[in-house]
Amino acid sequence: EDFSKAHKGLDLCLESAKAHCKTITDFIQIAEILNNLGCLSFMCGKSDDSMKYFTESLDVQQAVLNHSLYTGSILAGHSTSLNISITQANMAFLRMCANDYLTAIVLFEKAMATQQMLLYDAHETLLGTMDHLAAANLFHGNKEKSINMLVRMLRAQLFIFGQEDTRCENTRNKIKMVRLKAATAAPAANLHHKEKEKDSGGVSFEDKNDNDRDGEEKYISSKKENSKSPTAENIDAARYDKEDKEVEEMLKKGEVESSSKAIIQQGESKNEEQKPTQSPKKESAMPASKKAQQQLSKHPKKSWKRFGSSLRKPSKK
Repeated sequence: EDFSKAHKGLDLCLESAKAHCKTITDFIQIAEILNNLGCLSFMCGKSDDSMKYFTESLDVQQAVLNHSLYTGSILAGHSTSLNISITQANMAFLRMCANDYLTAIVLFEKAMATQQMLLYDAHETLLGTMDHLAAANLFHGNKEKSINMLVRMLRAQLFIFGQEDTRCENTRNKIKMVRLKAATAAPAANLHHKEKEKDSGGVSFEDKNDNDRDGEEKYISSKKENSKSPTAENIDAARYDKEDKEVEEMLKKGEVESSSKAIIQQGESKNEEQKPTQSPKKESAMPASKKAQQQLSKHPKKSWKRFGSSLRKPSKK
């Protein structure tokens, strides 16, 4: 009831605006009234009337835009272009509700092409158009475009709102949903394709006759025989296998030799221990300072440069 009352009030405003229309501003106001009437008609369940209002509003705004090229300002042209894109998006939404997804996609793309030049990336109007365009592509069956559009939305939202924003989380969930739907739809499409081939007289692998299977078996057996025949590929493979075996044998021999040498060395060391040889004299432990002094006394210039100024010069005794 409230929508119907608002619709009647806007009808009166439209009649008054048309009666007193003299300037470009008056035409802009008429276009806005027509656009609002289209929205109210849709809420009242009158989609045909809504499309008529949107179409009339679009015609008026296009006339205003053409006039502003010569007499208007840049800001007037921007605002009119933005209003045109909003009306186009409204028309696209109506076509999407009527399952005319191709027309809806074309209108949404036109609206977005204008809005992305006039609005920043995360503007509410632009994000709404992108969201509806992704939905239209999904319903039309183009899931790749739908995912690409949602990913672009998510990038803009993350840049402006941050990762913890609920709008980013909602877009992430939509991307997951579309990807899941695309993954589950692929096997069903393949099954539908096989059933369609059977209905149209196509032959699947299970429906082949015995002659075809005999031919396949002969082909496989011929392949096996050809693999056994001495072709160039088989000769190279045999040569590579032979070289690999030789390398393995060489490695094994090397491991045996090294282990035998280790055993011999261990035996020699044991024999040496058993012999009554004189034990070598152990060097007496020398403090680190004395060792450093000996090194400095041997090479005073070089050692001084090497050790730096933290050490003292040796005293001459």
